[in-house]
Amino acid sequence: MVYKKYVQTFQQIRKQFGISLAELSTIGIQKSTLSNFERGKSMMTFDKVILSLQYLGVSLEDFENFLNRYNSIDPLYLLDSVEEVIISNQSEKLPELLRVSEQEGYKFISLAIKSVLGEVSSQETEEIVDYLYRIDVWSYKELCIFYLVIESLKSSDIIYLLRNFFKNNHDLFNSKKYQSYVGQLSCNAVVILSDRCFKDEAKEILDNIKGNDLANTMFVKTLLIGAEGYWTFLFSNKEKGREEMIKALNIIRLIDLKEVTHYYEKKYEKIIHIQVLMHN
Repeated sequence: MVYKKYVQTFQQIRKQFGISLAELSTIGIQKSTLSNFERGKSMMTFDKVILSLQYLGVSLEDFENFLNRYNSIDPLYLLDSVEEVIISNQSEKLPELLRVSEQEGYKFISLAIKSVLGEVSSQETEEIVDYLYRIDVWSYKELCIFYLVIESLKSSDIIYLLRNFFKNNHDLFNSKKYQSYVGQLSCNAVVILSDRCFKDEAKEILDNIKGNDLANTMFVKTLLIGAEGYWTFLFSNKEKGREEMIKALNIIRLIDLKEVTHYYEKKYEKIIHIQVLMHN
């Protein structure tokens, strides 16, 4: 049956809510169109699917989650698992996640994991860069891949990709969820570029984070304090920068995100020896 995964999910949701095709057709979609869709004879247009889901009280995100139940491994779940493993410093689990992603055929998730493991070749890195440059419609998946591979990218590529977000007032900024994730990604970019001595470009990203209200959650606001503190430490005022980074870590501790605290302590320690500074 054509579109089997979509129609089975749609039909299951409709029946679960006890809504007949006749009732659903009252929103302006012919009953025959709905019937042909559920029988797998034709695919409804996107706007009609959205309209139907709205009537059923189901968001597009929820519908996508229902669809993923038909897949053995959801790519978003896999990406979340990779991020969780990194944050919790359980790198020994990454090879298994790499095996799963390769088995499922998620090429760029596989390359992203290889990048985190430090096993990605220069040719594979170029494949990742080409992939990121080709993206016109960014979703959570692409942002996650960008976030995971960012440290292996050339500074010029990081700057170009982020400038495109900010220059075009990207549609992602219309979503609070995506604003937050782009903010987290951008804070990471500030630290990386500052460490590579791209002073002006890192400052430009800091200004864009603030100008586009990307620090719209307590967590991202805290990351911004830390990233700006790092920039200040390197290029402006070491004492003030140190105070800001310590402030950021203390806020993360107060939120009681122990694994996240450890991750950022190690991140700052690796770059600026924050633990030594904290005892001076």
